[in-house]
Formats: sequence, structure tokens, C-alpha cells
Amino acid sequence: MTVAADARAAFIDALEMRDVRYTEVDDETLRVGWSAAPVDFRQYVNIEELHDGVVRIAVHLVPALAVPPSKRDATVLFMNRVNWDIALGNWELDESDGQVMLRLSFITDRVISAAVADYYLGISQTHCGRMMPYLMRIVNDGFSAEEAYLDYEADLTIDAGDDDEQGE
Repeated sequence: MTVAADARAAFIDALEMRDVRYTEVDDETLRVGWSAAPVDFRQYVNIEELHDGVVRIAVHLVPALAVPPSKRDATVLFMNRVNWDIALGNWELDESDGQVMLRLSFITDRVISAAVADYYLGISQTHCGRMMPYLMRIVNDGFSAEEAYLDYEADLTIDAGDDDEQGE
């Protein structure tokens, strides 16, 4: 098998281990749908052979959410701050329709395992699960980007002092 075929098989194995239904869109793309209140999501895995056994693997997670024009500036500011906090991937907003998307991608010439594929599926879902409640505050509750980010940051911050007290 080729690196691309092996990667595709690894992602299919990871999806099946998660007992998640998926659709094979074409030879390069798998589509997954899932829900986490209050938003449904589509997740795409695209495996593209670039040349001589080198592939680009992209995992896109797309919430079923169209940010209204009046909230797009705040959304972009918020996502920009969140992007600085995450090690893998980036959040984007399509200004033309308000669609939000998380993109993770990497290039490899190595065979990947189902565990690696599962990690990339999981990390995108984790990023989305962490960020969406705060994005929804901007979209639904009129929070500013700064207010939403400060809440996001506070909820993710672990107070080292509390950890020290528990260890005594």
C-alpha cells in the first residue's frame, strides 16, 4: 500500500474504534458528523498524496454555525487569541458566510497508526469543545472578544497554589 492508502486506513480504523459513522466522499476525503450541544459538527479528513510517498493530512472541523455579520469582528479577535493558545491547528472565519472552521494539517512520508489518526481526530474535537461555549457567548449573548477570552482563559488556567496545597 502507499502512504496515502495507509493513512486512510488508519483514519478509518480510528473512526471505527470510536464507533463513529463516516462517509467516504471520494478517494481523498472522509466525512464525519457528530453533535455536542449546542452545535452540530462536520469533520473532514483529507489525505492528499503530494509526490513520491509524501502526503498532506488535513483534519477540518466545521461547526454548524454561521456567525452573523455584526459578530464577525469580535469572533475573529477571539479566535486569534485562542489560536495563540493552541499548539496544533488554527481557527478561521470565512468572512463571506460567517462559517467557522478549525484546521489541523501535517505533511508526512511515514506510515501513521490508528492511534496517531485518533489523536488528530480527538485533538480537533477537544479544541472545539473548549472553544465553542465562549464563541457562543459572543454570538448569542453579546460578549465582547475580550470578555469571552478572559472567561476562556480563566476556565483553562490551573491555580498552581491550589495544587501545592492539595499535595501537602
